[in-house]
Amino acid sequence: MIALERQYFCFIKERFAMRSGVTISSRFGLSIFFKCLAVLLLGWSIIFSVSDSLNAKPVSGAQAKAAKAKAAQEAKNFKRAKLLTRKAAEAIAASAAYDQAITYLEEATRLAPEWPEGWKFLAKVYVQLKNYSNASRAYKSLVELNPNDFGIKREYAKCLVEDSKYDEAQALWQEMLDRNGNDAEAVYYMAVIAYNQEYYSEASKLVDDACMLKPNYYKAMALQVKIDTRTRKYYDASKLLEQLKKELPENHPALVEAMTQEELIEKGLHTQKIWYGVAIGAFVAIIAAALYMRRLTTKINIKRPPAEMDSMSEDSICEYVLAHMRCITQLPRALCWVLSMDGRHIELMRSELINDPSIFALRSFNRSSMSDFVESFGKSPFLYKSVSKDALFRETFPDLVEDLGDIEMNVGVPIVWQGEFRGLILLGRSRNSDKDEAKRNFEKGMERMQEISEQGAAALDRLRQRKIKDIDTRTGLWNRDYFERKIVDMSRGCFMIEQPLCAFMVTVDQASRVLDTNSEEFGVDFLYKMGALLQSALSKEPNVILCHLDNGVFGVIAQERNADEGIRMAKTLQTFISQIELPDTKEPATALVAWTLFPEDSDDPKMLRAVLSRAFRDARVAGGNRVVRSEKVTEATKAASAPVVEQAPEEKLVIRRNTPVGAAPVGAVAGTLPGITVPKITAATQQAATSTAAKAPTVGIQQRRAGASAVSINLEGANINAASRPLRTPAVAPDGGKVERLAAPGHSTPRTLAAPSRLSIGRANAPAAPFKLEIKLDEDGVDIDTQFCGEEAFMSVLDDELGMANESGEDCTVVYVRFDNLAELRAKGKEAYLQIRKDVAALVNAFLSDNDIPGLVGEDDLAVFMIGSGMTAAKNLADRVKLTAANIEGVKLSIGIALRKPNTMDSKQLIAAASKLAVGVGIHTN
Repeated sequence: MIALERQYFCFIKERFAMRSGVTISSRFGLSIFFKCLAVLLLGWSIIFSVSDSLNAKPVSGAQAKAAKAKAAQEAKNFKRAKLLTRKAAEAIAASAAYDQAITYLEEATRLAPEWPEGWKFLAKVYVQLKNYSNASRAYKSLVELNPNDFGIKREYAKCLVEDSKYDEAQALWQEMLDRNGNDAEAVYYMAVIAYNQEYYSEASKLVDDACMLKPNYYKAMALQVKIDTRTRKYYDASKLLEQLKKELPENHPALVEAMTQEELIEKGLHTQKIWYGVAIGAFVAIIAAALYMRRLTTKINIKRPPAEMDSMSEDSICEYVLAHMRCITQLPRALCWVLSMDGRHIELMRSELINDPSIFALRSFNRSSMSDFVESFGKSPFLYKSVSKDALFRETFPDLVEDLGDIEMNVGVPIVWQGEFRGLILLGRSRNSDKDEAKRNFEKGMERMQEISEQGAAALDRLRQRKIKDIDTRTGLWNRDYFERKIVDMSRGCFMIEQPLCAFMVTVDQASRVLDTNSEEFGVDFLYKMGALLQSALSKEPNVILCHLDNGVFGVIAQERNADEGIRMAKTLQTFISQIELPDTKEPATALVAWTLFPEDSDDPKMLRAVLSRAFRDARVAGGNRVVRSEKVTEATKAASAPVVEQAPEEKLVIRRNTPVGAAPVGAVAGTLPGITVPKITAATQQAATSTAAKAPTVGIQQRRAGASAVSINLEGANINAASRPLRTPAVAPDGGKVERLAAPGHSTPRTLAAPSRLSIGRANAPAAPFKLEIKLDEDGVDIDTQFCGEEAFMSVLDDELGMANESGEDCTVVYVRFDNLAELRAKGKEAYLQIRKDVAALVNAFLSDNDIPGLVGEDDLAVFMIGSGMTAAKNLADRVKLTAANIEGVKLSIGIALRKPNTMDSKQLIAAASKLAVGVGIHTN
């Protein structure tokens, strides 16, 4: 027995020396310690043996023999178990043969099941191999041998957690928490169990408690990183991970555990960004779709001014009308035309909703036939009926519907704006569509369709006016105003990039004579040919703009051209334009070209136009048929320079013969050639030339009714018809002599010509007789024509409203509308003036709210009283009236706005204040 005990302690001593990395011979003190320990154990064993022998009950011989044999067997098994344990330790120490060691230890625990060291050694080997199932089995046996050893229970609970036996582990850790509520390790492992059981909120709370107990702070933070990753809180997880990286070394166990989630966090953040983008995009798309559908389906307010419509392009107007019409009628296949009659042409905008919503075409139609057709069948000739009316329309206008195909027209909506018929919107449908449903939709939306038609017509007119603002309608090229703007802008641009610029003025010396002695139609054709020749000359020149300035004088701007290139271009222009054929003469045409170079001749963009005009004038005075470059501008000439107007030598005015006025050929189109920027000449721009007839001068001129392009001049008793050339009116020259000033429509700078000696203006026609308006009021005191309150009723209502405003403390405003050119409008005659007055009143009425009160002041002035409205609302009303009234030809409004605070002015004073402000065209406020 003593020998076995000695062997066991020798084994323990060797294992301790092996683990501590020292030898027995090198540690003498350690050897003494183990020897003393062996003596003490030997003494205890002797004492226990003697005690057992003294306390033993007397037994029989057979029982004693059996007990002795059992004790001998147990001693033998214990000895064998210790030997196997030693072999296991040697196997691990020598070659890490864990499988062989486990075999030895399993056998040792079987031979000596009550020996705790064997179970402990076996459990540690299993833990090292991460075989937590067998490790927990070994620790369970240890717990049964030593139930009060909480250190063994702690290790057992850890193995149960790793073995995913969470219920048993939770019971053990809870027992430890009951024993010690501040057990940090127990709290941490309770959080681990909650995390593994997917109770993430409970796990987060336990992690917070573990972090406050400090010993497991970093382990708890690593667990929180895993919890945030599992719950897709990737941003929080990334922040915690960054904090751990800053505070811990790379090989720290907590950091190593947290780093296992890094890749998942990065992928999660990337996925979240993608989904956030998709969600935002979907939200924006839904809002845009909702707004678009609301725009299509909500009722259109006719009080909104046409200027607010999107009339930037032909397509936008077409799409606006089409989309609303289709939404109202719900026709499966809709066609829409907007026909606007202007002068001698009807502009046709044809769009097919499904195939191509932006086709634009120009055709010429007979205005009288359309007007007669409308008069015969009323303003709504195609109100929906079960029987199609397309046959009637086809017979009347075969060209208009030549490509309708399998479409029948059942709906016609007239366009009436400012009391005048402007055109017709036609809707068609497929023959296989449901007639009853289309009929119901049309009848339900007829009023809204009329509103949209009026707005579309107004926007189309505004578009046409804006398109031709910078276009010369006779040539299709840019006009003089555009040239004067671009020469400044382009010269500034060349100055910024340090490049030169050349500007040219070109004409045919005989152009003035040809234009004065021939018909308007021939003159337009002659100017077009001149423009076409110049386009040919510039077809291969890049960065060039060609404009028609006036009366056969053309302007050219060429960027990035030096002096040599400038003289080359000038000679080229002279050569090409000299090829034009002159009428009724065999003499060849001669050309004059004046040009200037920026910045060599003048470094001031604003003076460049004046320098070029002076060179052109000097060339004309010298006799023409030459190429002239402008003189350089010195400091002295720059200081004395002023805007220079074109001046020509004295010439005789030749009155044109009475030639019928016709339209320019529709096919005469000035295309855009490579390297040159010129607009196209269209039928719309050609007809605009004839519609912009010169206004009647102050002496001896009578202008024809709408559409006419000739004037009648009473010259020395003879009635001679002259085409509507710009009219010359007497003026005084600086030297005291008489000159004529050519006031060309649309040109900002007039030309000054010498007065012809044989021009004699006859006596002026008698002005229109003055008349007095008879205002007819109904029983309520409202004017029947304008639907405005009569002056007496208006002032009475105004007194009552002002009293109420004083009591409530509200502000009031009066918008006072006056015709600035009243005498000119009255000179048109009583019927014409009454119609204009009615149209303006209708416009004002269209923009009023329910609380606004309109009234007459005198015979001609209009006023609107607005209670509870400030200056902003009044200005908004005035802006709309002014903007919309611009569509009425010849009307100029002076609008005054007077604001009244409570208890300041009575009704008469308020009206007088607003009337005093309404002086001069525009809007004036106090």
